[in-house]
Amino acid sequence: MRISSKSLYHIDLQQKKLREPSSTISTDNLKNFTTMIIEELFEKRIKARDFTPVSETTEFMNGIEEILNGNEQKGFDIIANRLLREELRAQENIKQLSDIQTGSLLQIYNNINNTNYLIIAKVDHIDFLDEADFAKRSGIPFKQKILKSCFVSFHDDNKIDEIKIHENRNKLTKYWWEDFLELRHLNSDEQNTKRLNDGLDKLLVKTLKKKYLSDYYFFKNAMLTYLRQQEEDFRFENLVTDVVDRYEPHNPNMPLDIIRRKILEMPERHEIDKSFPIVKSQIKLRKKDVIALNDKIDLVLKDVIVNLKNIVMPHKYEGEKYLLIKSEKGYHTFSREFLNEEN
Repeated sequence: MRISSKSLYHIDLQQKKLREPSSTISTDNLKNFTTMIIEELFEKRIKARDFTPVSETTEFMNGIEEILNGNEQKGFDIIANRLLREELRAQENIKQLSDIQTGSLLQIYNNINNTNYLIIAKVDHIDFLDEADFAKRSGIPFKQKILKSCFVSFHDDNKIDEIKIHENRNKLTKYWWEDFLELRHLNSDEQNTKRLNDGLDKLLVKTLKKKYLSDYYFFKNAMLTYLRQQEEDFRFENLVTDVVDRYEPHNPNMPLDIIRRKILEMPERHEIDKSFPIVKSQIKLRKKDVIALNDKIDLVLKDVIVNLKNIVMPHKYEGEKYLLIKSEKGYHTFSREFLNEEN
């Protein structure tokens, strides 16, 4: 892989300055390290979240403009110095609680598969004991740990196509995307959650409601219950693993494979980020589910019900079919025993 231009700085918060890597690092080692970073980031890019600049005149955008105009090192320096300032500011804000994780900033401007990319990655930085002279030194582990990354792709006219942010943790660090890179979410958490909720509803109506009615109600309720209980960032692959793959269908012909595939296609089909925090108020039934029990009685499901299968249970007794509903209020309303106690 040919790398057009790159920059590597250690962010030294104690000395409040940028440090260039040791001059003893060989060109081949740095090239191999950079290639590994690019390959890993391309894999992580699939799970990254989409962002857009808050303005075309931010310092980050100015740095990009310099890079695109052929002044790569000037642009790299603008971006690296901004990160140093923002990490110092962030460290000051949290100094009583913890420390900003130390690391090095790697910037790569490269053409991959006929598309220009700017890759910005903060990678782990460690102290180690040099076995040659037992001196304490610092550096980047070759089997690196990417802490945070930003992936910018460009159209042929150098206009930004997309900006993606990824971190090696469940939640994105605000100082990285908002303070340092001066970006905002392309989709808000509310938009993502609403599109997810509506997309799942349409998918289940289309695939289940006509032929697999009991699975439609129980599976939909299991899925919405799972989404309401999410505390970490939502990921589509986790929804498949935790709900779809664990669901035991009432009807063995229920098309779980189709549902699994359609769920994984939802980010592209519905313009949803692949990872985002769930806004629980947006997880709800699009409309009440009305289930006819006979010509004169309907069962109305007004909201998501935890463990629906333990609340509503079909039952046979002496050749007759019943629907048992766990309800203390209903029991008190219709129980002769309770009525006698009241009187």
